[in-house]
Amino acid sequence: MCNNAGLEAVPSDLPQLTRQLSLSNNRIRRIGFAQFRNLTYLRRLILDNNLISEVAPDAFLGLGDLEVLSLQNNPLTVLSSRAFSGIYRVRSLYLGYNRVAAVEADAFSDSGNIKTLSLQGNPIKVLHSFAFQGLHNVELLHLPYKIQTIEPNAFNGLTNVSLLRLEVLDIDELLTDTFRGLTSVSTLIIIKSRIGYLRTRTFQGLSNTKLISLEDNNIDTTDRAVFAGSRNIEKLRIINNKFFNLRPGVLDGLLPETSTSVNVSGNLVPCDCRLRWMADHALVVPTIMRDNRCRSPPQHEGKTLNSIPLEGIPTCLPEEFPIGLSKDKGNDVDRLISNCKVVISFIIAILGFLAYF
Repeated sequence: MCNNAGLEAVPSDLPQLTRQLSLSNNRIRRIGFAQFRNLTYLRRLILDNNLISEVAPDAFLGLGDLEVLSLQNNPLTVLSSRAFSGIYRVRSLYLGYNRVAAVEADAFSDSGNIKTLSLQGNPIKVLHSFAFQGLHNVELLHLPYKIQTIEPNAFNGLTNVSLLRLEVLDIDELLTDTFRGLTSVSTLIIIKSRIGYLRTRTFQGLSNTKLISLEDNNIDTTDRAVFAGSRNIEKLRIINNKFFNLRPGVLDGLLPETSTSVNVSGNLVPCDCRLRWMADHALVVPTIMRDNRCRSPPQHEGKTLNSIPLEGIPTCLPEEFPIGLSKDKGNDVDRLISNCKVVISFIIAILGFLAYF
């Protein structure tokens, strides 16, 4: 043990038969190329509470027997490509409470045996596509708060993660293919986040997910068939969201619908023509009318949905569900373009007919 020794660099004279090494609470600033290559028997390496701001590519090359690596509470800013290559047997990698703002592709190449990866407490803003590629044995993934961007396929490669919890995301919407590759996730929890918009097939790729919980978010707009492609869902919890513009068909894709336990409660919804389709779901989702309240119009504000008489409430017309081009709702735009093409073709045919005569 070399804790609290005032070290500014990794000692070069460490015993070659060392199995456990702790260099915590020193002033080490950098881990260079193959810095520990002579410690071939090392199984546990703790580098917490130093001043490490850089880990060179292949820094841990030669540590073929290493099982635990911890670099917590350092000023690391980037996990560069191949920073952790060569640590084939590491099962637990702790990188919490650094200053990491980005995870580069291939940062974890050759780290395929990691089962626990901790990144909490870092100011990570972006999860790039394939950031976790190669971590096919990770079971526990601890992510930080306030992630601002999750690129498509960001989680691709995490084929063994069973629980994914995303908390306090600073994201307006989740893109299609966000969760592609998470084939073993049985539980997905998204909580206390700024997410306001769910696209069609947002959760595509979660082929074995049994529970999706969306609680205390700002969800106010949904496309149709948000859960299409996630056919094994057994429990769906949509609780304490805004749901200002909840669209017909949002639950399409939960097949068979009667086998899915759906809890839609604590949400504030507009009590207008949309009440009719919500009432149609009440037989399958009893909570949808009983446990949600009106946010508008003023005369119904605060009332439970089942207290509003459906008599006199009109059926929604298509234009009453705004397309919302500013949010790039691709499916609606495609339908609009398709319909325009049909109308134009019809007009051209009529003009051609008149010209003939």
